[in-house]
Amino acid sequence: MQNGILTQSTAKSIALSESLPTGAYFKKEIAKNGIFHITKTQFDLLFGGEMADPSWVHTMAEGISKINNCCSFAFKRHWLKPKRSRKMTLFIFKASGYCTFMECGVKIALSISSKSFEGSAVAVFVTFNGEMKHCSEERCSRRISMCIRNDVRKKFDEQHQAP
Repeated sequence: MQNGILTQSTAKSIALSESLPTGAYFKKEIAKNGIFHITKTQFDLLFGGEMADPSWVHTMAEGISKINNCCSFAFKRHWLKPKRSRKMTLFIFKASGYCTFMECGVKIALSISSKSFEGSAVAVFVTFNGEMKHCSEERCSRRISMCIRNDVRKKFDEQHQAP
């Protein structure tokens, strides 16, 4: 690697490395609970309207990767408390998801409660369930969603190389 650019020889050595045999699985114990923080400004941008901004997925995935950097998560369901709701519920936002690796059984639940606001930061509570088991041959990167795809496209156009 020279000046932050991946050379062709480095790329070949990575691609041809045989650190894990074919069909091997990677298993790891993961924490059952975790917390990460987003700023109050981020919270207002993502959840300030009547509906959640689609980029909440990317923001939450970045936060989750600080706790569990092995799994790649996709989200199934999410719920945002309506602004004009008079229901006395503890949660403002909830979401559930799963690891995208075929053999991995890890599922997650995210929540932001009305008690999560600590000054300028908002705490996001994460609960992990299941056993982590990743095949060495599977893709491990997170898919790029539409809201982030445009930013990546601009970087490619400006730099003429991978960001």
